[in-house]
Amino acid sequence: MDSPINWRVKLQEGKDHPKNDRGMPRFPYEFENNTKTSALMLEMTKLIHNIGKVVTMDSRFCVAPGILALHDVGVSGQALIKKRGRFWPKHVPGNQIDEYMKDKPL
Repeated sequence: MDSPINWRVKLQEGKDHPKNDRGMPRFPYEFENNTKTSALMLEMTKLIHNIGKVVTMDSRFCVAPGILALHDVGVSGQALIKKRGRFWPKHVPGNQIDEYMKDKPL
């Protein structure tokens, strides 16, 4: 049975990952010029780059550089936006959203 849903899992290495003679990771990341989160987002969506798909992500991936990096490779990203403790994610006008929504019915 074919499904339009794709799943990908990445096992993360610890700090003891193998290094080459120059002290660099033996298996470098393809997207190492990006932030760590953006690089992970790009790596996990590599199979759907440039085909116009949409990716739904956890709130921890609600980071502007990552969403913009996905856009640059033809992937639309959507993530739940929520406060992390007392703070909204960077570049999210959370207080303005709260003010706008406070009188709206659920």
